Order: sequence, then C-alpha cells, then structure tokens
Amino acid sequence: MNKLPAQITLRSAVWEDAEFLLSLRNDPLVCSQSIQARSVGRQEHLEWFKETLQRNDVKLFIILDNGVPVGQVRYDLKHDGALVSMAINDGHRGKGLGAQALKQTSQKIFFLPEVKVLKALIKEDNKASLRCFESTGFCPVGREKHGDGYFTLMELRKVF
Repeated sequence: MNKLPAQITLRSAVWEDAEFLLSLRNDPLVCSQSIQARSVGRQEHLEWFKETLQRNDVKLFIILDNGVPVGQVRYDLKHDGALVSMAINDGHRGKGLGAQALKQTSQKIFFLPEVKVLKALIKEDNKASLRCFESTGFCPVGREKHGDGYFTLMELRKVF
C-alpha cells in the first residue's frame, strides 16, 4: 500500500528560523546543488537573513510537517517575475513535500499583480528536483552555466 505524502503547512520566515535556515543551507546536499556551492558562516548568514526579512522583494516561506520546520521556499522578485529556490531537510526528501510547497507558494506569489512568470535554476544532475518542478507545471526553457555546473532554466507562467 502506498503511503500518501504528509500534509504540509507554510508560513513566512521569522527571525527565530535563522538557525534552522543556516543548518539547511549548509547541508552538504543542499550546498552541492546550489549556484553558490559553498557553506556559509554563521555571521554571514545572520547578516543575510536580517536583511532578507526586511526586504519587500524576497518572499521566504518555511515548510512545516506536523508543525516541525523541514524546508524552505524562497522567491526573489524581479521585474515581472520571481526566481524560486527550495531546499528540504535530509530525512524529509522524496516524500512529495517539495511539490506541495511549490504548488501552495506559487499560487500565493501569482496573486501579486506584477508577477507573470516564475523561474528556477536546477542543477542538471538533480533529477529529483527536476521531476518535482515539472510535476508542478514548470517547463525547461534553457540551460545556464554557473561556476563549474550547468543548470536547467525552468519556467512556470501565470495563466490569465
């Protein structure tokens, strides 16, 4: 019998999420799949997070499974769209949580009148993330090189 994926909840990030987000950012798998494929120090992270919480052009959501933080989805708003990035904690990957989070948060972001398209850059060898984004309607539209890696550019357009 197949187990149904857990039902997640989402909330906006708050200062108390700083340590959770730092540990998630420095998870070896998350680092290896990021455009900036390096770990970050605590002070650098806290400065970034403090600034991020004050910005209007960044929407940062915490993914909760039974009330416990297990991941994040971030939207960096630019012009008529947003660049989305996501990370899920080790032990919670492969359960469909990312797809649920993308569906719920993309609906919220598309309520912003200026947002017409969502974009994501996913490392080409990250088959699980590629499947996750495709399952939520993102389509591959290009390829970009960042550092030593190649990334698939995926897009999801707002339906009017």
